[in-house]
Amino acid sequence: MTNRQGVVAISIEQPELRGLLVSDVDRAAVQPPSFGAVLRRLRDERRVSRERLGMAAGVSASYITHLELGRRGRPTQAVVEALFGCLNRVHPVSHRSRRFLFDLAGLPDPAAPELDELRAAITPAKLRRLDRLGPDPAGYFDARWHVLALNDAARQAFPGLTVGGNWLTWLLADPRARTALLDRDAAARASVGVLRARLAAFDVPDWSGEFLAELGRSPEFRRLWSQSQDLESPGDRIVRLRDRMDTSIPVDVQLYDVESARYPGWIRMLWGMTDLDAD
Repeated sequence: MTNRQGVVAISIEQPELRGLLVSDVDRAAVQPPSFGAVLRRLRDERRVSRERLGMAAGVSASYITHLELGRRGRPTQAVVEALFGCLNRVHPVSHRSRRFLFDLAGLPDPAAPELDELRAAITPAKLRRLDRLGPDPAGYFDARWHVLALNDAARQAFPGLTVGGNWLTWLLADPRARTALLDRDAAARASVGVLRARLAAFDVPDWSGEFLAELGRSPEFRRLWSQSQDLESPGDRIVRLRDRMDTSIPVDVQLYDVESARYPGWIRMLWGMTDLDAD
């Protein structure tokens, strides 16, 4: 309606306009996520007192209170890991919630996602992308070179390499790798260098010790690891494949990070370009 000065006045009695009026309470509810709010939710869900949580993390209950109210700066990596550890022991915290907690603290999450989680992140659209590459062998791998998905061309080019297997283990231990890759030694050396770079990017998290110990059973891996100083990728390295007709096929190997909000840095795509004359 219009008042005497010709100004349009909005009446809260008009039902169609009530939803457009935002109260102070509503404004308070629409806030960006915070480390303290997520910590409080996880703590309340597990019915853990501030005293118990603080004792487990080596901090005071008042510090927990200030964290939850946003009155403290970002906690250190050690404190966040201790807080998470206590909550996770009471009741498991999902990887997604853990990742969110570390993101809000502005810290890298050292925990390695499970292979099943990473495989589930390979959507049908990503699989179709592999299939569209036709004769070019390609696949998705995690940061540890575990195989998440392969196209038909990759399964033919790399016999014995399967989803759930590991690219490095195949290169170093499967005799079919030497038959399939004429430049198998160069591929192994480059792949170890990529692994070393990725572990450095993750600040050598706890999972890497056990993983490296497993790979370290191979004398060749130990030798390549000690020699590997080039910390990043094979770039445009040309690798020769052997086809069924015993013909050498040059392949331009490219390695790309696959964007993933949930698992940043954990999924990579390897693409072997066989048409080297294409732009």
